[in-house]
Amino acid sequence: MFVKNHQKILCGAAGILAVALVMVFAVTAVPAEDKEEKVKLNFSGRAVNMSTEGPSGNTNIDIQVNRWSTEAERQALWNILVEKGQNDLWDALGNEPEAGWIRLAQGTVRTAPSTTMRYAREFKEGDNWEIILITNRPLTFSEAEAQIKRSTKFSITIIVLQLTKDDKGKWKGNGQMIAGAELTYSEEKNKLEIKNYASEPIRLQEVTLR
Repeated sequence: MFVKNHQKILCGAAGILAVALVMVFAVTAVPAEDKEEKVKLNFSGRAVNMSTEGPSGNTNIDIQVNRWSTEAERQALWNILVEKGQNDLWDALGNEPEAGWIRLAQGTVRTAPSTTMRYAREFKEGDNWEIILITNRPLTFSEAEAQIKRSTKFSITIIVLQLTKDDKGKWKGNGQMIAGAELTYSEEKNKLEIKNYASEPIRLQEVTLR
């Protein structure tokens, strides 16, 4: 059973996820050529859970991006969400090729299996770099996982990384992760709404491109 506290539209600091998702997932300009771009980017950082779900505390997080989703893929997924809703989006994401993976680990001990990411887009301008990752599986701190899996509503994981170059040219920054999200498109309001299962997103700190 889910109480109303779990069904908040993101606002304040957490609103960064909604803004970033719309910018990269919903309104990305069409590039001149829509070809698959394979990459191999490895990020590491700390995941800090200060929400009401799962154990509080922090753990290491590793993220790898293997490819950027194409404009055609982005448009198709957006159309499915707008026209059919999240359940169909969940199915469609499961059919997307792997875009990378993410895993949590305590020190050198992996605390959860790697989770495949199904969607990855970037927005880069000068020394600022924003990356959006999405999968159709909840990625949670273990105690909350069983609860989230009972819901068909909070079935999407969204990760936003915001990085800048330091004075040595190294990409560093922070981010946020919604481990169990519900996405809906309001035709009346003409906007994307994101609801979070937990009271706030998981904070991603000290993220570095290795």
